[in-house]
Amino acid sequence: MEYQYREFVPSDLEGVLGVRNAIFAPITEQDWHREAQMSASLALDETGSIVGAIPLSFRDFRAGEGLILKTVFENAVGTREELRGKGVGAQMISSAKNFLQGRCDALFLYRGAERSDGYRFYIKTGHQDLHYSRTFKLERPQKTGRGLSTVKKGVEEILPKEPLLLEVFESAFFGFGGFRERGVGYYRFALEGLIYAAHPHEFYIIEFEKNEVLQGYAIVGIRQKTKLDGSLHVMEFATRNRSLEVADELFLAIADFASEKELSVTFATSDTSPYRSLLKAKGYDESERHQMVMTQILDYPALARKSWIPRDRLRGMEIKVWTPSRDFLLQEGSGISSKKILLEMKDDILGRLLNRRLRLKEAIAMELVTVLGADEMDIEEMAKALPYVPWIYHEIDYI
Repeated sequence: MEYQYREFVPSDLEGVLGVRNAIFAPITEQDWHREAQMSASLALDETGSIVGAIPLSFRDFRAGEGLILKTVFENAVGTREELRGKGVGAQMISSAKNFLQGRCDALFLYRGAERSDGYRFYIKTGHQDLHYSRTFKLERPQKTGRGLSTVKKGVEEILPKEPLLLEVFESAFFGFGGFRERGVGYYRFALEGLIYAAHPHEFYIIEFEKNEVLQGYAIVGIRQKTKLDGSLHVMEFATRNRSLEVADELFLAIADFASEKELSVTFATSDTSPYRSLLKAKGYDESERHQMVMTQILDYPALARKSWIPRDRLRGMEIKVWTPSRDFLLQEGSGISSKKILLEMKDDILGRLLNRRLRLKEAIAMELVTVLGADEMDIEEMAKALPYVPWIYHEIDYI
């Protein structure tokens, strides 16, 4: 049978939800519109019926300071059962790559289980890993009664504090990437978004103040109805200027609260977390890495122009990128006699470099990148033009 592939239009919503809800925790049409901007890549049979769908959520994603990517997050990929394993999913991704050209920088997704068929599907369709996270778990938190933080229940307690939360968050994670860009309205979309329609949570905010100034907070959630796991999930955690003293106070309050609820505590984050050492000191057990951020870049030259930070010493030099499947200019030269530099690498290495996930000097030393025509000072400057940025994961961003 021949299938057609195209982008979603609003009149397709009933059919999309029919496919999606037969596989995943169901959502309503109203739930679909909780995301700021949604689309989907569709597969249709010869009768025009929707037989496969990949919901797509448009998001601004911070890859590093000054590098905000226009991304589309894939989620809840599904086809009718009889079509699985027949290439329909791969064709929907190929279709999405075509109709999203010029509208975003890359496809993104969260994925776990690296040895699964699902993970291998994304690798085969051109995605690559950019970042990994793991869970830190406290199985039996002990009530201390020493916590000085306050605990308040409900999204309505969180939303009015958004300006203060944004201020503390930026103080904690300035210089990091790997998360949805924060701004006015973020917490409403995050806490009332599509994922929490499918998997409801009871949310709380734990705050620590000093001299009537918010010094740190934790947004925590308890899963309801679906995926019950007996755990208090730390969805977002931040302290002003990354203070470990304030973090210690918050961890006391989290333990007290979880103990009262007779729950374990689960904190999903990255090895780069400024709070990792404290988590371990508090008795949290680290899991093996269980989730990754994956991407598929749609336009390498366009992302390169966005990622590249001009450097005075490199001005006028022609700097070109070569991979086995593409080559393009990172920077145009000023004339025939200008210095020419060639950076050679595989496509996955280029993807990491443009997303600020690679230290260029170390990659050159390991021959992950080879260079033609550059001296040591040129390499130093190119490493500053394409800097490495630590990424960090916050569970609140998941879709």
